[in-house]
Amino acid sequence: MKKITKRKVPIIKVELEEYKDNFIFDEYSNSISYKKIEDNELLNKEKYRIVFDTCTIKNTRINDNKLYRSEFIDVVFENCDLSNNIFDNCIFIRCEFKSCKLLGSNFYNCAISDVLIEESISKYVVLSENKIKSLEIVKSSFEESSFFENVLKNIIFDSVNFKKATFSETKLKDIDLSSCNIENIRIDHQSVEGTIIALHQAESICYLLGVRVK
Repeated sequence: MKKITKRKVPIIKVELEEYKDNFIFDEYSNSISYKKIEDNELLNKEKYRIVFDTCTIKNTRINDNKLYRSEFIDVVFENCDLSNNIFDNCIFIRCEFKSCKLLGSNFYNCAISDVLIEESISKYVVLSENKIKSLEIVKSSFEESSFFENVLKNIIFDSVNFKKATFSETKLKDIDLSSCNIENIRIDHQSVEGTIIALHQAESICYLLGVRVK
């Protein structure tokens, strides 16, 4: 089994200034840096680009947006709702999502590195054609989520609910699912090969491979 390297945490070494404005900018390039953001909202934007650099974001709604080539660098989200967004060609580097909602959001062709998702609800989320490195998901729900054609490296899944989740062309080799709920999971042979599971999960995986356990 490959050794898991430690995830890099967000780098926030200075006191952040309170951000008091709404997320209203010109339509081409919007950037917020070194800010503490609370009780704000970004809603219903179409092909919108925004950059968050070294920010904490709490109790904020970011919903129903199509975010294109947006960047999230050294950002901590806490108690935020990020549901029903499309993240297209976006970058997430050293980000944390704590007690957040990402219901139904779609991550397409994104670069995701050193990211934590903890105690969050990500039901129906779709991750497609992403490059994902050093992702840690802890005590979170990914029921009926979908993972299509992702490249994964240095991944930790700890107590994740993957009930009815789908994995296709997303190799889980050396990834430990033993603490996760994989009830009714759908997974192809390419994805499941080399995955680490617990003994009680063997029947579910064998069934997918056409093997019956007596």
